[in-house]
Amino acid sequence: MKHINLQPLNQDIEVETNTTLLQALLDQEMKILQACGAHGRCATCHVYIQSGMQGLSPISPQEKLTLSFITTAQKNSRLACQARVLSDGIVVELPRGMYVGSIGEL
Repeated sequence: MKHINLQPLNQDIEVETNTTLLQALLDQEMKILQACGAHGRCATCHVYIQSGMQGLSPISPQEKLTLSFITTAQKNSRLACQARVLSDGIVVELPRGMYVGSIGEL
């Protein structure tokens, strides 16, 4: 099991090695919109990695392309559906408004 921290919730959770950040968030019963079905094409699961980027799987060409279209993307941006947890110490910042499951919830 690997330990990650979710901000701004200040919540520590345990996940199995190789679990995607998206699955970790869904396991916490967070309603995360995943418009593309977790294929790394829509960016609705965009998160920021405050620390521990090296503990995640490398960014794929598809993820890099998708991130290039996000105006709020930064050097520490990842798509939660593509980032797999490989080691401890990852701190994930969840952007405001990320907990929306559907347009009807706005």
